[in-house]
Amino acid sequence: TFIIISLCVGVALILNLFFRHSALGARFHRLMEKGHIFGPLFVRLAVSASLFHSAASLSFLGPELSLLDFSYVSLITTALYLLSAMFFLGIFVEIAAIIAMAIFFVAVWQYGWYMLAYFNYFGTFLVLILFGLRTFSFDKLFFGKLKRFQTLEKYKTAIVRICYGVALAVAPI
Repeated sequence: TFIIISLCVGVALILNLFFRHSALGARFHRLMEKGHIFGPLFVRLAVSASLFHSAASLSFLGPELSLLDFSYVSLITTALYLLSAMFFLGIFVEIAAIIAMAIFFVAVWQYGWYMLAYFNYFGTFLVLILFGLRTFSFDKLFFGKLKRFQTLEKYKTAIVRICYGVALAVAPI
């Protein structure tokens, strides 16, 4: 699987190189750049869906991480539903991310090093805590643009990618 994905990424990068240097490619690139505003919305919706599914299936982030192994199952399940709604609506996203990170650390305490396979969620929660996602959210409507850590905001993609890479690297182990 790793080799197939690596080859596909390599081919995509080579095609992208040739495509970006054509007139059609330049127009397509400008069109796609207009859609960058929706990226944070998709991240929020993906996290929301993941937490909702976790609560509905009585698991945490993956089917093998049963919520039944945790103390206070009903409290954590209710929290996951609430967090899902908060991420979906974009209300108090930073607070929701702090609570989600706390649940993640409870899972680390419960499952130990195995949680490195879900380290991508750690990166996502960390970025949400630090930078929030105010695009198409109630937070932006009520509180305006987030102004903290603006100088570090250029690293948020790197944080998520590195954490995702760690999760991919340890998943087969």
